[in-house]
Amino acid sequence: METSAKTQQSQVKTMAARSMDAADITMIHADSLAGILAAIARLSQDDTITKLASLGRAVAGDLHNEADLFREEAESIALGV
Repeated sequence: METSAKTQQSQVKTMAARSMDAADITMIHADSLAGILAAIARLSQDDTITKLASLGRAVAGDLHNEADLFREEAESIALGV
């Protein structure tokens, strides 16, 4: 394999690893946000705040799932290179 091809392959693996790390961090933050919003929804006595917090929790869950898919795609790229 040529040096430039090896270099390019190494760069792709590095970028994929960084992307996986970023996705993992995003998932952790999304889970934290979902927990905070769940507590707000549970503790609030205002129906509007409860509904908004519940909606926010659902969005945070969607963010977690999307970040997980992104992480899996980055992992596949890293393994496939």
